[in-house]
Amino acid sequence: MLRRANVFWMRWKKIKQELAERRKVLLANDKLVEEQRVTQRTQFDLEMMNELGYCSGIENYSRYLSGRGAW
Repeated sequence: MLRRANVFWMRWKKIKQELAERRKVLLANDKLVEEQRVTQRTQFDLEMMNELGYCSGIENYSRYLSGRGAW
């Protein structure tokens, strides 16, 4: 069970890292509304997955949850 929890923690960490990178790009391009929307949505989705085990649009996170790399 400990290994499984560690795997999910690592995947959450990767999602948060990519969110931070995306936020930097959006802020650098003065896209404040888009940055806020992406941040709020991602944080809400992570909270829902943590509490319930799923979220609306969970397919958007399949790459992370399955351990696959980017295209």
